[in-house]
Amino acid sequence: MRRFGTFVLHVETGELYKNGLRVKLQGQPIQILNLLLEKPGKLISREELQAKLWPEDTFVEFDQALNKAMNRLRASLGDEADNPRFIETLSRRGYRFLVSVEIVSSVGTKVETTFPAGMQDQPSAIRTRKLWIIPAAVLGVVLVAGGIYQWGSWKSARTNFPQIHSLAVLPLDNLSGDTNQEYFADGMTDELITDLAKIGSIRVISRTSIMHYKRARRPLSEIARELNVDAVVEGTVVRSGGRVRISAQLIDARTDQHLWANSYERDIRDVVSLQSELARTIAAQISTQLTGHDAPASARLRQVDPDAQDAYLKGRYYLNQATPTALIMSLGYFQEAIRRDPNYALGYAGLADAYIGSMEIGNPTKDALALAKPAAETALRLDDTLAESHTSLAFVKGIYEYDWRGSEAEFKRAIQLNPGYALAHHYYSESCLIPLGRHEEAIAEAKKSISLDPLSPVMNRNLALAFLFARQYDRALTQFQKTLALDSGYVSPHWLLMNLYEERKMYPQAVDELLKIAALTHSDSEFATSIGQAYTATGPEGYWQKRSELLELYSKGGYRYYTERAIVYAGRGDKDRALQSLEKGIAEREMRAVMANADLAFDSLRSDSRFQKLMRRMNFPAQATPQ
Repeated sequence: MRRFGTFVLHVETGELYKNGLRVKLQGQPIQILNLLLEKPGKLISREELQAKLWPEDTFVEFDQALNKAMNRLRASLGDEADNPRFIETLSRRGYRFLVSVEIVSSVGTKVETTFPAGMQDQPSAIRTRKLWIIPAAVLGVVLVAGGIYQWGSWKSARTNFPQIHSLAVLPLDNLSGDTNQEYFADGMTDELITDLAKIGSIRVISRTSIMHYKRARRPLSEIARELNVDAVVEGTVVRSGGRVRISAQLIDARTDQHLWANSYERDIRDVVSLQSELARTIAAQISTQLTGHDAPASARLRQVDPDAQDAYLKGRYYLNQATPTALIMSLGYFQEAIRRDPNYALGYAGLADAYIGSMEIGNPTKDALALAKPAAETALRLDDTLAESHTSLAFVKGIYEYDWRGSEAEFKRAIQLNPGYALAHHYYSESCLIPLGRHEEAIAEAKKSISLDPLSPVMNRNLALAFLFARQYDRALTQFQKTLALDSGYVSPHWLLMNLYEERKMYPQAVDELLKIAALTHSDSEFATSIGQAYTATGPEGYWQKRSELLELYSKGGYRYYTERAIVYAGRGDKDRALQSLEKGIAEREMRAVMANADLAFDSLRSDSRFQKLMRRMNFPAQATPQ
């Protein structure tokens, strides 16, 4: 027999009793309960349940059958999925039994007591877990000043705690039953990532990569292997009935060992401070577990208008979607946040990020950066600890002002504040080190950004760009292929591959890339085909002539492509027109023009005094120019 609380399960007969009275429960719910009681505190995976209770030759909708059986079991135990006393649901993975189990002989003698994993030597933790069955009004256990309540925790002893060097925070599940609350769950996920990334000794995966796993039902070990991490944080968010409850747990992905868990609840009227405060509390708890030290101190929270906070969260939600429509919506929400609270630093930080992001949807770089600069400066005046705003300002100082020393100082400050901020490493590589011609450093920073955000096509493309401008063509080609494997619809790598093939005088391959660009952008593929025909007929001169005509076609959309024109003229050997177009591109702060100091496409112009004058105008050190 197995005893837990007031229940006894007779394993041999499959009968469950409560206080000596038989509970009407049989079949699969009893079998599930028996499996859970065999391994209290350990994960019983969905796959294990399916293999034992629903063999391959059983024709049944597994998810529906399992949910039905689990609901019947919980009803018999008086348990709730949202506030479990006995059975905890691990999203996308399976279930865990929470309390100790006694093995009892047929005459009622206790033979053995089995505790949940990691709790055998910690009676205080066991007592805390037992508190879950006491009504909430009796709990009243204050976790931190400000009214956060701890509803339960497991902590492994520091002496037995595994070494963890890398971590992923999976998207927190929104259990509110309201899809309009997704932005809040995503915002909480972002806060957790940001605060955990400040623990410099731990590599924390960035948002872009982890969002690939939102609602993904995949084994945790598989996700951890793809992200190359040791441990995973997962959890849930519930906003309902005037309350907000957030649960989080830390799992060693290598052993599936449960290391730490907590649940927190607050009144929804305190939602302004809830997100940041809970994120910092959870980060501090996990930091203590992982490193034995508290997490880095965050800036003191100030009172923020609730509507401003809500607008900011929605702004971040849409900014992260990275589509033209969503980006426009994000700008509107950030502006709304600032209108409601003119001293809200995060609102200005988000606005600066959105203006920089608008470059991706055709907003001229010069205009975007002119708007981003005051937003970033205001954010830092209000809160100098925001790594995001230091990064935005660093980007502006380099690309817009050609203040490379100031740009590098801001990037280094951002990385000092948040070593795990992938965008800081990415932009440091792309908008500072690459233009300066410091190729090995640019490659190193690009690799750091990928280690933090391995599934980001943009960051993978930037490493390929760093290889390309370092004239490491084979490595660049391989990295471009990796980037396109992540996102086959990403246009930018095809343009850069075309430049690579042009530099290597591999014109048929360059034409192939043009055809792919035409297909992805729904442009006239016949024109791209005609470039190949021109090359076949008259060689490189015909290729470059048709390439020039193609740019005229694209320019009808309103964007002048000055730098691309300069590349074409340089390819044709027309230095005068190449330099004229490049100068216009520099005036417009086109990203490719600002990189001219290191760009392989302009190697034929480097000995020209007019080119050197342009580089001096952009404050590039003479020794940085590639030879």
